Amino acid sequence: MRAVGVSPSVPSAELACWLPLLFGDDDGRAFLRIMRGFELTAAKQRLYLDVIRGRDYPVQVVWGAHDRMLP
Repeated sequence: MRAVGVSPSVPSAELACWLPLLFGDDDGRAFLRIMRGFELTAAKQRLYLDVIRGRDYPVQVVWGAHDRMLP
């Protein structure tokens, strides 16, 4: 996580807690399915925009401006 920009001020113990969440007890298969599911196509972008437009409830997308993992 440090290699992708997580600040040195975040304690290593806090970063370590993500390992079991990401890799669980399936050797990371679920995590890889999630990561492989990201599609950077115009069609996928339209789908995402269509999902959040025209709702009767508020929608907020939070994204890091300098996110290296999901540009």
